Amino acid sequence: VRHNERVGFTVLAGGSVGSSLPGSRLAQPLGIFIPVDDAYDVAIASIEIHREHSSRESKAKARFKWLFHSWGRDKFVEVLSDKLGKRFDGYTGPLFYHTGVHEGVQPQIQEGFSYLHLPILGGLLSSEDLTTVAHVADTYGNGELRLTPTQNIIIPHITQKTKCLNALRKHGFNLAGPQLHWNSMGCASDFCGKTVAPHAKELCAQLINRFETRFSHELLDEAGFRIHVSGCYNNRCANVISEIGLAGRLSRADGSVKQSYHILLGGSYGITANQGTVIQENVPVAKVVPMLEQLVFHYSQKKAAQETLHEFCLRHSPLELQHFLNPSGEQ
Repeated sequence: VRHNERVGFTVLAGGSVGSSLPGSRLAQPLGIFIPVDDAYDVAIASIEIHREHSSRESKAKARFKWLFHSWGRDKFVEVLSDKLGKRFDGYTGPLFYHTGVHEGVQPQIQEGFSYLHLPILGGLLSSEDLTTVAHVADTYGNGELRLTPTQNIIIPHITQKTKCLNALRKHGFNLAGPQLHWNSMGCASDFCGKTVAPHAKELCAQLINRFETRFSHELLDEAGFRIHVSGCYNNRCANVISEIGLAGRLSRADGSVKQSYHILLGGSYGITANQGTVIQENVPVAKVVPMLEQLVFHYSQKKAAQETLHEFCLRHSPLELQHFLNPSGEQ
């Protein structure tokens, strides 16, 4: 951020999207300005405060977010300042200007170079596909690959964009699609043993493919939403701060264990940070795709001009959103 013509940082603290006690929390701005030279010390001091003051009697409470929300913002800032032996200027400026994930091909700061942000649908990649991506990075970049928080791959330092894109398309990689390709993801529930098939990544890919088939790319981009799918109750995939969040549950039916999901709507992060609301509980996995398709259909028919899906969900009550999720009448 910029403060009195100086460039530095401000701090948000206490956030967590996991289900561990005391539950998911949005990070709170501390309202202080951190000069660049102090940023490292502030980070280390915050970790040390957690080590020195968080609970050692209860594993469930031995978390930074528990300490922060027990103390409150003002006490944390006071302890942080005392520990570092300095007082920080206040900061009340903007925290975010925009959010985005740099879709597709973008110019690098270094003149003559571009980077390519490759969407990995649902976060699933075969060994053969990874070999292809590595070969492309060697051939058209500098051999470097970077992984993104949304489970995608960035190939930096590209000088021949067209040839690079053609090589990827030849092997089935597609960079022409809605933003859903880049900003949606599912957790690795097929590894943890807490879920049954179809797993989170598969369901995420199914939803994106269905939406692409059913709705125009322009509508999906105008809706501006993400899909985050967590296979179990631990919420490992930030489903509480996505516009469409799915939180997995196991249920017993007809003598067998089956996968179901809670559907959360209206979450967001950044400028419009907000936690989603559980609108429908224990939805059988086979019904998730058609129900969310109904939601987007109702959005397409009832939205205001330039209204995002996040804004649409906040404008309607949970009962109305339940109605939008359940098929009724013709489309």
